[in-house]
Amino acid sequence: ATLATAPPRGARAPLRAAHAAAAAPGPVEVKLYQYSVCPFCSKVRTVLDVLEVPYDAVEVNPLNKKELADVSDSYRKVPVALVNGAPTYGSGAIVEAVRSAVGASAPPSFFSPEALAWVGWVDDKLSVLLFPNLASSVTDAWAAFGYVSSVPHFSALEAASIRVMGPFGMIMARRKVLAKHGIEDERAELAALLRAWDDALGRRGEAGGGGFHGGAAPDVADCAVYGALKAAPGLVDKVVVASAVAGQDGDGSLRHLEQWVLRMEKRVASAMRSYH
Repeated sequence: ATLATAPPRGARAPLRAAHAAAAAPGPVEVKLYQYSVCPFCSKVRTVLDVLEVPYDAVEVNPLNKKELADVSDSYRKVPVALVNGAPTYGSGAIVEAVRSAVGASAPPSFFSPEALAWVGWVDDKLSVLLFPNLASSVTDAWAAFGYVSSVPHFSALEAASIRVMGPFGMIMARRKVLAKHGIEDERAELAALLRAWDDALGRRGEAGGGGFHGGAAPDVADCAVYGALKAAPGLVDKVVVASAVAGQDGDGSLRHLEQWVLRMEKRVASAMRSYH
């Protein structure tokens, strides 16, 4: 079985399209509880960065999740956020809460219906395939947890435990994801999704777009795709090489996507400098 490569027309969007009369913006305070390697968490971070919403990120221990006790006694998933003090669960709800809080200060087309459909595609398709690709081998799963040694509030014992146990838990979970979604070749199916996004960027460019799905500036679709891919550094390059070896797409290049990634990197870095 394969996953659909692009959002169907009229697909249900996980967030509400912005109303014509947006609420007046006010101060926004966000505390985000996350895993660095979680594509849903990375999506939220990218939206906050591009909208220049300051936030505190709290890395959650994936083994005991003790940090989540600050928000809930029972909820054990990430991302979770406190948005202006209100507990908000799940990436879609967090982005929606931020959209409501920033109101008219967001670019007019940032939350367009088409962009929101792509967000649903990221949540339902792209992020699902990123996980088994991250854990396709012990080496890849081990590399995914390299970040733990740089988390200040993890003790040496905690970091070592996560570094050893995390990859094996990831590989076990990978099997369940493959079976649940009927994924037969996670690398090939991920390549198909990336080609769909590459094609969408190409069509935008041919229509006079400014280098992003959102045109001259990123929209929430750009943020969602880039954020998800950012949680899996180096994976796009591996897909390009694999496609070339398999003889797909000529040289296997995803030229629109590759240039778009560079533009997004610059835009996010510029936005972060403006509010940090």
